[in-house]
Amino acid sequence: RMAGEGALTIAGARYEQGTRITGLTLTTPALTATGSADLTNDDARATFDIRMADAAVVVPDLPGPATLTGTATRTTAGALTLDAQVTATGVTGGVDLTVAAPDAGGAIIGSVVAEVADLAPFADLIGRPLAGGGEVLFSGQAAPDLSTFDVTAFARTRDLAIGIPQVDALLTGEGSLDGRVTRTEPRALRLTDFRVATDAITATGTADLTPEGGSAALDIR
Repeated sequence: RMAGEGALTIAGARYEQGTRITGLTLTTPALTATGSADLTNDDARATFDIRMADAAVVVPDLPGPATLTGTATRTTAGALTLDAQVTATGVTGGVDLTVAAPDAGGAIIGSVVAEVADLAPFADLIGRPLAGGGEVLFSGQAAPDLSTFDVTAFARTRDLAIGIPQVDALLTGEGSLDGRVTRTEPRALRLTDFRVATDAITATGTADLTPEGGSAALDIR
């Protein structure tokens, strides 16, 4: 959020191997961002620390401070890495991402993890009621254009609710969701190792979806 008056300061110097930015600071009424970078003939490395006084400027129902910190690198060949963490009131998360150089195929490999104590503040973002909390982990790999991918999901929920009474009754209490989604060719998806378990229901299954149709096998108890 850049509204209001702000200030930007940069301190750096050239040296034999490249350029070093020892201090970058951006301040506005809503945030303070600091960072540093080392730019050489071999790669570029940067660290960043972004702090918001009130996350409600981004998520209106999530008041309180928020931070985003991390490191990023880029090689001369174009390979990228990102390691970032986010915290806010009742929210923690992280991203660990590697992107291969274009000449090496550009494959994306990484993981995303998040823990949310209360989903209600995010209801407006998806346009429907939300309640409860939980943790989720996504990990996998993908082609740079996402034409193929292999992603595994692991989630744990607590009193999850989505505003549909018949569904919410099945989600009450502790729950879990696991599964693997793969795309081996454009527009074809496969769901395997799927399992949902709550106090009220257990479901397992697989599914295959293609432009011509699909098939699924489910076991609900």
